[in-house]
Amino acid sequence: MRLSWPDGMTTPCCVSTVAAFGVTPTRALPSKTVIFSVEHYGGSAWRWTCIITYKYSKQEKEWLLHKDGAENLYIYEPEKVERNIKTTKVFGKVKFEAFDIYKEE
Repeated sequence: MRLSWPDGMTTPCCVSTVAAFGVTPTRALPSKTVIFSVEHYGGSAWRWTCIITYKYSKQEKEWLLHKDGAENLYIYEPEKVERNIKTTKVFGKVKFEAFDIYKEE
């Protein structure tokens, strides 16, 4: 159950991740981990969050995309949060290496 980031991989850190505190580094996952998420957060008055979740398939012996979620909000209207969460029902079976955070639907 090895996980590595191939050259050109877009999920771990998108190009717009650099902020006041810099890019969040990645860390090793425990060997028994079967699900993990990569989270991106940014903005000032308009804030956004992107959370991409992967799950290990023992049957496929692959890391597969599990959820692709996003939230947007304006800090002066915090009750008006826009949420968009896609699951395998929407995107089917997508391997870790094949997911492109920038791909338009």
